Amino acid sequence: MKNFDIITADMICASGIRNGELEDDLTVPNEHEVEICRLFLACCRVYPCGTPRHSYGLKHRIERQAGKYVSNGALILAGVQMNIPQKCHRWYNTKLYIRVPR
Repeated sequence: MKNFDIITADMICASGIRNGELEDDLTVPNEHEVEICRLFLACCRVYPCGTPRHSYGLKHRIERQAGKYVSNGALILAGVQMNIPQKCHRWYNTKLYIRVPR
């Protein structure tokens, strides 16, 4: 079984995981964007043993389907709120362990 990172809401800014390097670290994700991401993630299946989905790429897929901008942080926060396993991955990103429907 994989070990997942414990990611909490206070670790997340609009860009993703806070790292203290950018001014954006103080900006919280927009709640409307978080809701769009929750609606998308509700259609996905948690898949802790599979290949993870990179948060930044998944954010773009959500934007294409919703026709609206969502921040990387909004997606990560939605995943945290829905208890989707995640691992921190380079800079502001995470990997979400989900299966996305076609």
